[in-house]
Amino acid sequence: MRSILPLLLTLMLIACATPSARQDLAPKDLDSSARAAADAALNRGTTLFFYDRLAWVASDIYQGELERAQVPPPQSVDWAITRLPDGGHLVSFLLDLEDAGGFVDGEVRFAPGVDPDACIRAADDDRAACEGITIARGVRPPTEHERSWAVARRTMLRDPQLRLCTEAPPNFTVIEDQGETVGYVLSATLERSKLVMSGHTRYRLSADGSEILERQPLFETCMVADREKSTAAVALMLSSNSSDLFNESHVFLMLDQRQPVFVIGRLGHKVLIETDEGRPSWKTLE
Repeated sequence: MRSILPLLLTLMLIACATPSARQDLAPKDLDSSARAAADAALNRGTTLFFYDRLAWVASDIYQGELERAQVPPPQSVDWAITRLPDGGHLVSFLLDLEDAGGFVDGEVRFAPGVDPDACIRAADDDRAACEGITIARGVRPPTEHERSWAVARRTMLRDPQLRLCTEAPPNFTVIEDQGETVGYVLSATLERSKLVMSGHTRYRLSADGSEILERQPLFETCMVADREKSTAAVALMLSSNSSDLFNESHVFLMLDQRQPVFVIGRLGHKVLIETDEGRPSWKTLE
């Protein structure tokens, strides 16, 4: 660690109170539950980022299709992500759920293996990165799965204890994790010069999305940074007392910024989250 830190232009972002006094624990002292929780956070953060990018790409395509068809944009639209049997994904856009159950107005399909983040980051003339993405307009009833996403969104956004770090409409997603329905509300910004560093909340929901079973803010302090200064750093350092090592919001940040993220959790370990051969990974540092 001593040979690494002097080389880093580290942006110090202290997200919570001073870490626990148990900082003398060595990585070998981590018990199986702490490691399992970290592995689960890594998987959830990876899925959270992937679903967020699916929704981003699909929303841009859907809105562009409405403009080309000279159709006024709807005042309110929900979306849902469905994993297809072939390994691809479907993002569907739902309208008028309060009116006779609503309907699906458009579908964006992602073939297996499509990387929506690569599509977002691709240059305008690099169409290969967005191959395998198609849109279909047409009206059909929503599935129960799609309806549960819309219900979950309303349930979370109506939560009187929901904390957001920005005034912009938040993003959301829903993940099926080990038999549980896990929803997320992500603070967002419409300003390209800003970077939302925290402000995300995890919910454990009933299967139909209508009931909050548990709420866990993944942050202590709101942080919205200047994007240019943040992306100039080689690494980002945060701390968290909401998890032993780190949570999924740290993984999301690493993937979003494509930079290593250092976290000091409540056990006091220094954890490095990065990509290893293109895949997210974590390890403790002495």
